Amino acid sequence: MEANANSVATVSPFQEMQIPSFRFAIPLLALFLLPMYYPRRNYTMKKHYRHFSYCTRNMHSIHGTKQAPASISHAFPVRALFTPLLLAILYTLLLVATAHARPLDKATAPAAPQDALRILIRTIPEQFDPARAHTHAASTILADLFEGLITVGPDGELLPGAAEKWTVSPNGRTYTFRLRSNMRWSDGTSLTSRDFLYSFTRLFALGENAPRGYDFHGIEGAELPRKTGDATNLGIAAPDDRTLIIRLREPNPFFLRMLTHTGAVPVPRHAIERHGDLWSTPENLIVNGPFAISSRENDNLLSLHRNPHFHSVSQVAPNKVCYLVTEDDDNPCRMAQAGHVDIVQHLPAHQVQYAKRHMPGWLRANPQLNTYWLSLNHKDPRLASLKVRRALYLSIHREKITEGLDNGAVPAYGLIPRMKGYAPLAAPTSAYEVRLAEAALLMREAGYSDARPLRLTIQTTQEASSNLITAAIIRNWRKIHVFADIEYKTFPELMSSLRAGDYTVSRRAWTTGLPSPIYFLNVFHSASATNFSRWANPQFDSLMASAESARTPEGKTAMYQAAEALLVEQAALIPLFHGASLSLVSPFVTGWQDNPYGARLSRWLSKTLPSKPAASAKE
Repeated sequence: MEANANSVATVSPFQEMQIPSFRFAIPLLALFLLPMYYPRRNYTMKKHYRHFSYCTRNMHSIHGTKQAPASISHAFPVRALFTPLLLAILYTLLLVATAHARPLDKATAPAAPQDALRILIRTIPEQFDPARAHTHAASTILADLFEGLITVGPDGELLPGAAEKWTVSPNGRTYTFRLRSNMRWSDGTSLTSRDFLYSFTRLFALGENAPRGYDFHGIEGAELPRKTGDATNLGIAAPDDRTLIIRLREPNPFFLRMLTHTGAVPVPRHAIERHGDLWSTPENLIVNGPFAISSRENDNLLSLHRNPHFHSVSQVAPNKVCYLVTEDDDNPCRMAQAGHVDIVQHLPAHQVQYAKRHMPGWLRANPQLNTYWLSLNHKDPRLASLKVRRALYLSIHREKITEGLDNGAVPAYGLIPRMKGYAPLAAPTSAYEVRLAEAALLMREAGYSDARPLRLTIQTTQEASSNLITAAIIRNWRKIHVFADIEYKTFPELMSSLRAGDYTVSRRAWTTGLPSPIYFLNVFHSASATNFSRWANPQFDSLMASAESARTPEGKTAMYQAAEALLVEQAALIPLFHGASLSLVSPFVTGWQDNPYGARLSRWLSKTLPSKPAASAKE
């Protein structure tokens, strides 16, 4: 049966109570199935049941092919259903009564020591190579393990990291960093400016295998082909052990904040030369950040301890940090309430109402710069037609989707969210029904109809919020002769399919702490390793180059707006919404500060253990 068109705009009572809705199908089925096994001697009941079944089979269907009879000629014996009805009611009441007490699935709720700072995260990467990191979860963990020249404080503002100070030339193109003295890796080996030089050459040598490498293309010579360790014609120099000089092609007011990202941290050359690609596995990993890896248990528990060689180890608040993963989308609130986690990094949308009502003081909003969209594989011939892509873009009712998320999300009609000096692309002035009619016309012009529909597959993760969003999209597309199936994947599988181009339509999100449109638009540059859509447009690349060379903020903004308009005009993607991420933070955790950069390092967070009630004296 087709889902109600408004279901995406609400959170069902079953979801709020964390009860899978399918469980309530059991008592309903009992009403009709149990009478079939009623003793044969009750001929009257069986006769009436057969007549009732005949009538219901001929009632009006969703296709409108048959009409229900005006009345049922024989009264159905209600008394015959008394026993199954009573059982159904009792079963339903039992489910409701035990909803909040449903035990955690031990297979998906790993245990971590209570004295550790325990963070529930979406996924834990297989390896910990900063240059290859491509997910927000991986970047979060790597920020605890590695530190670049610049770091961030509790409020997200810039602080000295591995560099104790720096200067910028008058023309804004040359940065000179002075590293701290006696810097060391976690194995005690000295860390120098040459480690940073080596790491940047490796980042650029990896090319498409370094998703964030393109973000640093503004460094002189970064675009030239090179091997790891080769700094020929590269605008980076290490004249001595404590000095690093970086030259840019053009001034970039966000360059210092860029250096806080994982692509700019140092990697241990001696470990890479010893272990090759296995250097970044937990057992071989050598780091320079506030924490080092203690152990990893399967894919759902990563334990960290203070790095004794970190330059400011006395300022690292927690002794231990544990990252946990659960496969159950209903576990986060229950794990937090049961005292198994202290922080839930991303709260699923369907649990927001429950957290608001039953977990006062836990819910925190993260006003991050992010966009959620449908990624289109432009190598798929089914999406080659601009008319088809435009129809898919126009037919989605974004307002209905965001009404149901309840997490501060706003409809997105372009790629770039609101940020200082830049407003998001305005919503169309025409009503949704008008846009839907235009989309249907485009599909008919492209040769599609109910008799010849376009069939697509949407890849997504199996989460309640994702299911609601995908269901709404499928309903919208049905109205324009598009039949879409769902292919569920785990988050790592989803990212793997995106990178390999093994998809037609896939959900995607992009989050950045850099308040500039370029860090969203770069995703669609033809040379970007994060351009998983395989969309290539010379005009777009030219607009990006013009934005980089523009001398005034107004000139850059004009180029950014033109580039974003081209993305939408060509339907290179299907934007869905911009929105804040919601987290759960225990009242026993201190040091958490909401900030627009979404930057919260574990080193700044403290935790007090809840006091145990005093034992009563024996009388």
